[in-house]
This record gives sequence, structure tokens and C-alpha cells, in this order.
Amino acid sequence: MGSVDVYIPEARALRDRKTRYVWLGILFLALYFISLIAAWVVFRSPLFKFKELRIEGNETVQKEDILMLYQSNMFRDSFFRYLLGYRNFLVWPEELTPEELRQFPVIKRAATEKDYGRGLLLIKVEERKAAGIWCGMQTELPRCFWFDDEGVLFDKAPLVEGNLIRAVRDYASAEIYLGARVLGKEQITNLLSVFQVFARTGLSVKEISLSDLGLQELTITTYEGPELYFSLRFKADDAAQVLDFLDQKPNFRKFEYVDFRVKDRVYYK
Repeated sequence: MGSVDVYIPEARALRDRKTRYVWLGILFLALYFISLIAAWVVFRSPLFKFKELRIEGNETVQKEDILMLYQSNMFRDSFFRYLLGYRNFLVWPEELTPEELRQFPVIKRAATEKDYGRGLLLIKVEERKAAGIWCGMQTELPRCFWFDDEGVLFDKAPLVEGNLIRAVRDYASAEIYLGARVLGKEQITNLLSVFQVFARTGLSVKEISLSDLGLQELTITTYEGPELYFSLRFKADDAAQVLDFLDQKPNFRKFEYVDFRVKDRVYYK
């Protein structure tokens, strides 16, 4: 009787082990087939393949350059993306980072929209818009660039004078280059408010100069009129009304200067 008592638990343990092995085998096969199906869906299924690619919003940057920019970044250091292939939705990032856009400073933003149902990949490009020209005057030949409303230099520009295009001559910065941000957000907003002043007055601008970044002050030289001084620490919105008022004075064109560098105050001579 003692030998039977020992045999029955051993037989049950052996049967339980076989049952576990069977279930583990079934689970392994199930996971294997699920992995195969998932791999087919990701790598081969048309669900993740786009049939059409569109690019919208680019005016100065060529379509080929935008595609090159995407490809150079999305396949870099990623063998998995390389295996997925160019036409797979999954390899395309939702948006390029500022670091990735440095090669083309004119591009402010580049993002993708993926329409799986229609098989459409849409790249939406936002290019920087010119707010004026910024010229570095430290070299024998001044270097000029277009800048946008964020103060970013994004394309080469000519050295100009006059009222049609606002050009800042920078005598303070050691070096300027494409992609650089010449002013902070608040300063560039205040600079553009100075531009608006001259858009609303009849004064003709000869030169807009910046001599000291620390002082954050602009000197505006006009044709047949006084020099004007502005601060980049605050907006110049009220200056247009003041200049219109002063322009009514018979001797205004003979003034030496009009100074707006103190907030809510104006000094002239």
C-alpha cells in the first residue's frame, strides 16, 4: 500500500508538468503567429503604406529639398526605419525639430498629416516671412539677411536704403549668420512697432542703426529731418501720434533730434 501512495502523487505531478508544457507550447505558437501577423501588417500590409505624398505651404524651398531633409533625418541611426521603407507611414515623424530644420532656416515648421484611409501623406510647411533686413556692418563688405517676426535670419538680402524695406544696420554684433536670432522675442516685437510708426507717418528713413546691444537703443536717421531715438525695451506705438503733432510745427524739420527712449516721455531739441 505504501508504494501506491507514492506512485499516485508522482503520476499526477508528471501529468501536470506535461499539461503545463502543452499550454506553454500553445502560448508560444500563438505568440509566434501573432508576431508574424503583426510583422506582415507593419512591413507588408497596404494599411501602413501611403500611395500619395503631397507638400503644401512651400514657396521658396523646393519639394526635393524638403524630401531630402526628411529622409536624412528619419533614416539616420535607425535600422528599423530603414527596414520599414520610405513609403511606410510609421517612419515619418509627426514634426521636424528645430535642430533638424537648421539646414533650411527659411522653414519655420514642417509637420506631417497621415490619412491611412486614403493612403495620403501630407507634409505641411510653414516658411518664414520677411519682416525686414538685418545687416552686420563690422566687415568691409556688410552681410545682410532677411529676418522674420521672431528675429531669425533666414535668407541672404541686399543692402538697401529707403522706406520700402526696413533695414537695420547692426554696428554692435561681432558676427551674424543664417539661422541666428538677432533679438529676443520682446525686443523684436518692439522693433516691429518702430517700423509701424514710420508706416503711419510721412517721415522718410535714411538709416536705422543699432550701435550697442546692451543699451538696446535704435538711432533713426531721416532725410531732411531730425534723428530719432527709440528703445527696444518697450513698444513705440504712441510715437506716431507724437511725430504727427510735432510735424505741424513750422521748424520741425530743423529739429536736431526727437528722443523716445524713456517710456511715456518724449524729448526733442
